Amino acid sequence: MGERIRILHIEDDEVVQMAVKRKVKVDGLPYDIDVAPTLAAALELFGKKRYDIAVLDYMLPDGTGLDLLPKIKGVPAIFVTGSGDATVAVKALKGGAYDYLIKDAGNEYIELLPATIEKVLRTFSLEQEHIKDEEQIRILNKELSKMYEEARECSLHDPLTGLANRRLMEINLKRDIERTKRTDGRLSVLMLDIDYFKKYNDTHGHPAGDRLLAAIAKVLTEEVRGADLVARYGGEEFFVLLPDTNLDGALNTAERVRKAVSGSLGVTISIGAVSYRKEEKMEEFINRADAALYRAKEGGRNRVEEG
Repeated sequence: MGERIRILHIEDDEVVQMAVKRKVKVDGLPYDIDVAPTLAAALELFGKKRYDIAVLDYMLPDGTGLDLLPKIKGVPAIFVTGSGDATVAVKALKGGAYDYLIKDAGNEYIELLPATIEKVLRTFSLEQEHIKDEEQIRILNKELSKMYEEARECSLHDPLTGLANRRLMEINLKRDIERTKRTDGRLSVLMLDIDYFKKYNDTHGHPAGDRLLAAIAKVLTEEVRGADLVARYGGEEFFVLLPDTNLDGALNTAERVRKAVSGSLGVTISIGAVSYRKEEKMEEFINRADAALYRAKEGGRNRVEEG
């Protein structure tokens, strides 16, 4: 390693402290070592400086190394224990230590210290890279999920009016038809379009026409229930899905919408209103609504026709 390694040696035995420093000096090891003889001194140093690794003795004047392990998360530790303390070593590994060394009478274990430090730092570095990669993957997945939802939102909504588009309308209509079949419930729809919209565009320009479409979308949304779905069916046509609504309810809603548009926007709309017939296919249901709309336009526009 090119950079010097910052080590906190937590050891109260001065003979061991000197033996480690002698090993570093004789072998020319790239270590900068601070010594802490107690847990309290170690915690104080951890609060002041950043260390790459800790070499932690088991028995200390004010506690054990096991007490310190939970408090130095983020700094890899080598646990040093006396011979015959295999159970303690296992506890240390479970508590977060990366490796352990066993003391002997002649402190020969210190010869193993450099290789152990190198191994632990390599393991710790790989773990940190893995954590970073996982975080990047998590962020990427979150961004992809957001992009997917945005794309899905765009694919199911009309960008001009913000309403559901025809695709989303058909998804909801199919679902509501299946539910109506199961429960023998009621379901109605409105199909409407703006009277003389082409003339309006030719007179006022396409930007004004777009503003009118958005304004009608707003009126429709305000005039129906929260459970109803308003969709832009295509061009100047709109579609309103009215679950749990019979034909009389659909006609009342249609008339309320017609009056709201003519009263606030200075244009009129024609509306076809139909209720679902048992076992009717979705395409047949939509075609009946379209036919009712056609009759409303043929009958003079600015009116509601049932189908």
